[in-house]
Amino acid sequence: DTRCLEGFLNQYFLPAGSDLDEWTPGDWLSDPPQLDAITDTYLSNFAFDLNLRWQMLGRQVNGSVLAHPDRHTILYVRNPFIVPGGRFREFYYWDSYWIMDGLLVCGMNETVRGMIDNLLFDMLDAYGHVPNGGRLYYELRSQPPMLAAMVALYDSVMDDLDFVQAALPQLELEYAFWMSQRSVNITRGSQSYVLNQYRVNMTAPRPEAYREDAALAKNTSWVDPAQLYRDLASAAESGWDFSSRWLAGAGLGSVRTTAIVPVDLNAILFYTESTMAQFYVKVGNDTRAAFFQMAAARRKGAMQAVLFDSQAAVWCDLNLTAPVGEAVTCPLPGYASLFVPLWAGLTNDWDNATTRKFLYTVEESTWLDHLSGVPTSFVNSTQQWDYPNVWPPLVWFAVQGLNSLRHSVGAAQALNLAQRFVSSVYVGWAASSAHNMYEKYSVKGVGASGAGGEYAPQLGFGWTNGVALSLMKMYPTQLSAPVLPSIPDDTKMDTWEIAVVIAGGVIVVVLLGVAISYARRRYRGGFSRLREMDNI
Repeated sequence: DTRCLEGFLNQYFLPAGSDLDEWTPGDWLSDPPQLDAITDTYLSNFAFDLNLRWQMLGRQVNGSVLAHPDRHTILYVRNPFIVPGGRFREFYYWDSYWIMDGLLVCGMNETVRGMIDNLLFDMLDAYGHVPNGGRLYYELRSQPPMLAAMVALYDSVMDDLDFVQAALPQLELEYAFWMSQRSVNITRGSQSYVLNQYRVNMTAPRPEAYREDAALAKNTSWVDPAQLYRDLASAAESGWDFSSRWLAGAGLGSVRTTAIVPVDLNAILFYTESTMAQFYVKVGNDTRAAFFQMAAARRKGAMQAVLFDSQAAVWCDLNLTAPVGEAVTCPLPGYASLFVPLWAGLTNDWDNATTRKFLYTVEESTWLDHLSGVPTSFVNSTQQWDYPNVWPPLVWFAVQGLNSLRHSVGAAQALNLAQRFVSSVYVGWAASSAHNMYEKYSVKGVGASGAGGEYAPQLGFGWTNGVALSLMKMYPTQLSAPVLPSIPDDTKMDTWEIAVVIAGGVIVVVLLGVAISYARRRYRGGFSRLREMDNI
């Protein structure tokens, strides 16, 4: 009886979220200096509104959790933190990177330091890795290992030698976890390579999705349930839960995450190795610096050998069950993960011809021809990490990566992409009475929320706020808001009238996009001729 169950729960269980207390960050600033550099008035107002949201998303673990941990699923951490929002009430690992980026833009350095310390010490000391999120049922899996990047982000602002010195032993712990628990050997001819993959040792349904996973196993009788559960949990560890990247066919029953060597995970680990080498140089430990320099060089060579398509100048995932060809051929257009190696620094030694080849591939694959940002893929699978969804972290990787190419075309593409994404987020914010910030967006509409996957679209939203603030900091004078007709505060309008007014502003953005797309087509034609002339 449903009513009896509800009564039992109400009598003996506390409401969801009661293990966390709301928290107002002590270092919050009403007028962060970096926001004053944003020259567009509308975007400036937008940025200041996002700054206010940090106060709404602050949480700290209730004292009862420390006193009675056996009565709670929340993982205890000593310092308060910023949550994503919506159904995501606790901290999440890789979300925290872009939240921290936005916090640093707003001058909230102490909050960021506390959040990093939670992961470095509370989580790594307790589990030997950083769990997926702040719940006990996430303890067996992690997420993309952005911890070294978080330390580097904080250090880029604070230049804190003591902090880096204290962080390094903990970063070693996390690195050892990924190399001992998530590595895979790959042979090509007489050469053997070591790369990494998402591979959770879990042979039962995910606790937070037990009913769904068990039902999927029951309805997918031709698949070994233990392997199905492993692959589902491993996809959740990737952060891309779920995507056609991990599927062998239609539907989640075909998930095969543990058969994939993901390019973005290995790019992030290359960044980790390169960054740890720099950290060890900073603290004067030449021996460990040399170790991580060598580790980064080995990974780069491995990625070049088994993940890099030299004809298209792009990286892609490796399917361990696929036949091995003489050369790597990436199926294009592929996935937006192809931008992550650029951010990680894997293109730092590229010559001009290789850079131009990559830029041509990106143009021909139409990755940058969308008004709202970069689609996750071009596969419309109904999974949320696929077309038509635009995820803020992937846009951020693409902008940072394109800008890192040290090429005028790449720099122009980065700025154009930042403008499109910020405009879309701004329109979504301005068009809703509650000034909504979505977890994900859609290329099918300017300012439109994304959809698909296991849950309804979420509001908040931590990493969206952080990416928008980061891009406005990156381009404080170049970005501009689409001009939306203003509605005086004392004007009474019906819902349909407001929609018409907002639609007028959106049409301006769409027309701008059409003009840009036309220019792009002409540009690609010129690029094609240049490609033939340069023989690239």
